[in-house]
Amino acid sequence: MRRTLTAAAALVLTLAACSREASPAGVEGVLRQVGGPAPGVDRPTAGAVTLYPDTGEGDGQLIVELTGVEPVARFETGSAGEFRIDVPPGTYLLTAVFVQGYPCLAQRLEVEVGQYLRITVTCPIE
Repeated sequence: MRRTLTAAAALVLTLAACSREASPAGVEGVLRQVGGPAPGVDRPTAGAVTLYPDTGEGDGQLIVELTGVEPVARFETGSAGEFRIDVPPGTYLLTAVFVQGYPCLAQRLEVEVGQYLRITVTCPIE
């Protein structure tokens, strides 16, 4: 009986550890156009969002893609601009373009275990 309880306890602990490691994580948010002639716009937009491993480059700049670095994930948004990308915990650089191909502001992101980071990606227009 004691051996059965010990084996059952070990199984429970193993399953708990696996569920923490397998907890979904990632980035979710919305792609928005902002700016333009008065009165200006602030609206969701269709486009593409790409996540790269953090290389220490590009934070806050208008970047379409990193050269020589393979993306971790890409997501095409609909007209509502919403996206959800599953990635393992870590640090990433997010780049985006809206439907006309204009770049948005790049963002450095820290994805934590078991959490979805909620962000707004801003695409300035003139």
